[in-house]
Amino acid sequence: MTQFTNFAPLFPDFHYQKINEYFKSLPHIEPQFQLSNMNSIKLNGTYFLCFTNRCGSNYVAQAISSDGKLNQAGENINYHTVINHSSRLGFSSFAEYFFWLVNHTKGQSEIFGCKVSVAQLLLLNNEELLNKFTTKPKFIHIVRKDVVAQAVSLFIASKTNQWTSEQLGSDVPIDYDKDALISILRSICFQNAAFESIFQLFGISPLVVYYEDFVESPHLWMERIGSFLGVNDLAYVSNTIRYNKQTDHRNDMLISRFRQEFKL
Repeated sequence: MTQFTNFAPLFPDFHYQKINEYFKSLPHIEPQFQLSNMNSIKLNGTYFLCFTNRCGSNYVAQAISSDGKLNQAGENINYHTVINHSSRLGFSSFAEYFFWLVNHTKGQSEIFGCKVSVAQLLLLNNEELLNKFTTKPKFIHIVRKDVVAQAVSLFIASKTNQWTSEQLGSDVPIDYDKDALISILRSICFQNAAFESIFQLFGISPLVVYYEDFVESPHLWMERIGSFLGVNDLAYVSNTIRYNKQTDHRNDMLISRFRQEFKL
């Protein structure tokens, strides 16, 4: 695949920056994996959940793994996860970490799944890791129809530091900030457009999953996702889902006020 060597200015990503800084700071050591000899990763399948923050990807990822056939795709390329495991296990490069990650999280089904932002997808491409799989990876693009609601959710989470319903977060006042919400909304739209551009450039046909549709008909969508991934009878098991929808009066108030600003 063609490298995107100038993606950093377009898709600034602190995860990539911190990962790059970490591995550059290490003294030269012999890699644990002989990367030159690892020309392929043999799995039954590979999929990437392409996401923007607060699009509902954690819920969808947990739903995909809810019947136990697949391991849950996680944010395994976040800098703290990469650095913690690499430091503990003595990896000298991101490629070493990635090979370990695939083998560590593929599960009994021999299918590997991982969540990726735009920058993380480009990082995998630029490190020439996407073409190491013997079978072509598949891509599921999770999108919210209501980007205003997504922007408000991300705005609140950035203030409270509560990113899932399992976290407590901070009980801080949330003041309306039109400029911040516009900036967040623009960033979400830009990232989704970037995913679509990458798919077009590389001839990728992703499965686009709209979060609102998934919430309305999870069993139907699990059938579609199972068919897309080649996993027979993939089912949605509701009592194994830990995440709850995060919304309250603050979301409603900010959404209403933001929409009033631009009402025609």
